[in-house]
Formats: sequence, structure tokens, C-alpha cells
Amino acid sequence: MRMCAAGLAAALVLFAGACAAEVPAAAADYLELSARPLQPPATATRLDPGIGAFVGPHFSLGFSAVEVRTDLPPELGGKKAADGYEFVIAYGTREPAFEPVPVSGKPMPVTPAVRVGEQRRLLARPANSGDSVLVSVRKGQSAVLELLDAGRSLSYNLRTGIRGPENPAGFYRARVVGMGDARTTGTGTVAAGSVEVGIDFGKRSCYLQPWTGAAGWAADHRIFLECADLRVTVDGPGGPGRVIEPDTFALELPGGTKVCAKPGTEQFVLFELPDDFAGAELTVDPAGVLLSDGAGPWITPPVAKKVALFVSG
Repeated sequence: MRMCAAGLAAALVLFAGACAAEVPAAAADYLELSARPLQPPATATRLDPGIGAFVGPHFSLGFSAVEVRTDLPPELGGKKAADGYEFVIAYGTREPAFEPVPVSGKPMPVTPAVRVGEQRRLLARPANSGDSVLVSVRKGQSAVLELLDAGRSLSYNLRTGIRGPENPAGFYRARVVGMGDARTTGTGTVAAGSVEVGIDFGKRSCYLQPWTGAAGWAADHRIFLECADLRVTVDGPGGPGRVIEPDTFALELPGGTKVCAKPGTEQFVLFELPDDFAGAELTVDPAGVLLSDGAGPWITPPVAKKVALFVSG
């Protein structure tokens, strides 16, 4: 065991998977990330699922209760805290209220740490759904779980069960956006003849995300609306063509504000919106489909279609 240095408020020793019986009874400070299920006792402070959720683009944790006590639970050996110290325990649950929705791009590692006072120690392994966190601190001192995800530090106070103010609110609101029938098929003309363009969202749903692989983190009080599974078909001169998102897709928010899709994305359509987004009207305009050079420009493009978007859960 690593002894704490003189003058340090708290030093943390990680026992990943080790049982508390291995910790000497007189040890002042230690940290354990326990994968075993822990049932909160009646003395613990129960957390509403929305409060106990701790979510980022690449991790999802949930805590059902928090507790401060002077001994460990019996299933972890029941050891006593050292004089002047107490245990802060956040009881994990595998049923967090808000699971992360799929994000585009490659998986990214998430770096977990616990901060006590001025001391911050990395954990030896990633934190997984269902993990409980136990840490010994000086009486009255807080312990904060920090996860570095996609370059942004997100935090959760293990003593109070309160997320840090830097955590984007967009992870803790309804995030699935449904739509009406988004299929659009229309015929237009170019100099070489008639062209039929079909546009379809296969799953007919979109997601609100504070972070995406294409654009990174949204600005404060902003959120991305990402609509995936887009298919475009072109039948006739100029096929297969490609979609120029800002010209093909636009949203009209309540009050009349119009937002065009962000350029440079592939296989999905991306909008940046206020993070209190509650619905909009999507315009799908086939005139934004850029045909191949042999077809020439549109003379008469297919008629645009409007689709209602609504937050569905």
C-alpha cells in the first residue's frame, strides 16, 4: 500500500477488484471501484434515476444511492474507517435512466479519476455501468468522480450525488427525435431529360447529442441534432448524384427561425440548435442534390417536402 505524503489532504490507493478485507483496519485513505452489485441499505440517500445518471458520449453510469458512513458494507469486509476519516459510497446500478445513444466515429477511451481536495488519482481501469465507488476521506470532505471524455472533463460529486455544472444538460433530457414520413420521391428535369430523386430516412428518427464525431462538442447551451441512415437515389441522367446538405435540408423552429444543415457530413444530416429544442419542421429539398457533370444543372427540380420533427423520448 502507498503511504500518503506529508501535508497531503488525502492519498488514494486503488483496489480494482480486491476485497476490502485486504485493507488494514487502520488505513486512513483508499479508493475502490467495485464491480460487484451493492444493495444500498436503508440508511443511504436514494437518488432519483435522473439525478443518479452520469452520462457522456462514450460512457454511461448510474448511481441508485449515496451514503457517508464509518464502516464498509458487510459484503466488502465491514472494516472501520481510520480516526478522523469516513467512507463516501456511491452505489452503482446497471439501469441508468439515460443510456448514451450511438455516436458516429471510432470508440474513444474514457479516463476516470477521483479527486479529493487537491489530490487527483487516475483509476486503474475504466468505470463500467453498475460499478460502485467507495473512497475514504477526512470527515466532511467531498470526493468527486471525474471522467475525461473526448477532451472534456465531466464530474459527479460522490458525497452529494450531484453532477458538476460543466456537464452538458443535453445528456439528461429526452434525446430521441421522431419524424413523420420523410420519404420523398419526385421528378425533375435537366437538359438531358427527366430525373427522379428519392430521399428516405430509413429509421425515421434522429438523436440530440451534445457531442458528435463529426463536429465535436456543441457550444454552451447548444446541442446537435443528428439524423442518420439517410438514403438518396437518383434515376435518370446525372445518377447517382450526391447531396449538398445545407441546400437540401433545413429546419424551421417555432417562431420562424430557420437553421440549415451543417456542411461536410456524410451518411447523416447534422444541425446545431438551442439545447431546449422541442420540435421543428424539416424541409427536404431535392434541388440540393448535385447531379453529375453530364446532366447539367436542374431546370425544374422535384418539389420539396416538409416533415414534422418531435421529441419522442
